[in-house]
Amino acid sequence: MAGNVNQQTASLGRYIPRGHELSWWMLAVTTGAILITSIDRVLLPTVLPGILKEFDLSETAGGVLVGLSFAGTMTGGLVLGVFGDSLGKGVRRAWTWAVAVAIVVASAVTTAVSQTLLQLQVLRFIMGVGTGGMEPVNVAMVGEWWQKEDRGFAVGTHHTGFPIGQFVGPLLIGAVLTVGTWREVFLFIPLLAIPIVILQIVLARRENLRRVNAWIEDHDMTPSVTEEELDEERQERPVAAA
Repeated sequence: MAGNVNQQTASLGRYIPRGHELSWWMLAVTTGAILITSIDRVLLPTVLPGILKEFDLSETAGGVLVGLSFAGTMTGGLVLGVFGDSLGKGVRRAWTWAVAVAIVVASAVTTAVSQTLLQLQVLRFIMGVGTGGMEPVNVAMVGEWWQKEDRGFAVGTHHTGFPIGQFVGPLLIGAVLTVGTWREVFLFIPLLAIPIVILQIVLARRENLRRVNAWIEDHDMTPSVTEEELDEERQERPVAAA
């Protein structure tokens, strides 16, 4: 019996790569970040009936709101997807993600107090830009804290946050709606991203990345971001780095 258990454990171990403790922590935090991104994207479709009723809008007008939201998502994803590296690799990505979250939180809170259809339309696009920018930054971030040999595992695990968020999001929204309206949904749920921002900034320190890279090299694997690349980046863009 014990032999079978050991064989099953060994078989499972073949599919779970070795990684530094900080790599696993960063994977957990960035998975939480992508989960929050997924929840933010379902806010509008889930509470849309309440918005239509309060503003006396047609279904077509509601469709335009959703379309503007996803147009913003496409814009944010394209901008940071194409130009994200120019803002900084490695530890600096945590600050880039913080900016995207700030856009989301600010536009969500402003949505909660919006009074006109035009305000809603503008804010839906702006919040979409924020959520669209959150994704590519986190995909790049999680890959840089793992060895090249196992980045596929890290990115794949990281993306499980999307379906989990699509399941958890409506449950959270439903809980808020039992005691409030769609305005409270936009006011409170996006704030869940703030602890994730703090954890990412705390973890994404230059010294922590150096420890991860040293462990990777000691185990005969390849760092995703080298010290030389970070030093070169600091010289080219001498903004204070963590």
